[in-house]
Amino acid sequence: MSDALSETIERGRTRLAEVLRHMQGSLRSECAFTGDDVKSLRALLAEMEPVILQSSELRRTRPELAAQVEEYKSQLLELQKTVEKISSENRP
Repeated sequence: MSDALSETIERGRTRLAEVLRHMQGSLRSECAFTGDDVKSLRALLAEMEPVILQSSELRRTRPELAAQVEEYKSQLLELQKTVEKISSENRP
């Protein structure tokens, strides 16, 4: 049975995966990544910040969550790479 923290992490992972797909689609000119999308991303990152800040502790105290936390962190790295691509494409 899932608990609230596990559900929060899973919801964050799912939402971040959706944002990443949308951002990557915008890189391929399939859609636009708008200001509203940025606001949604900022809200997601703010919601997940406490989880990331305690990720080391969670690995020790809640090892059953380690895989979820690591997957989210991997998604954050992918997000960083995608933002860098978008930034480099928008440079003069």
